[in-house]
Amino acid sequence: MKKPNYTPEIRERAVQLLIESEKDYPSTWAAITAIAPKIGCTPETLRAWHQKHLGWCFKKYAETKQVEF
Repeated sequence: MKKPNYTPEIRERAVQLLIESEKDYPSTWAAITAIAPKIGCTPETLRAWHQKHLGWCFKKYAETKQVEF
């Protein structure tokens, strides 16, 4: 079985959809499990994209605030 390739645009849109929809679910995982099938990926894949996004956001924040890790 071939692993699907997702473009960076699809990944970013999926993460944005997750972030926008989180408030409608009791937990982040509940949102992930509801949204992942709509995108055509596994919940674990969407969770990993979300974690990378959060790490990137923190890194950008730290750069603007001159915070050392």
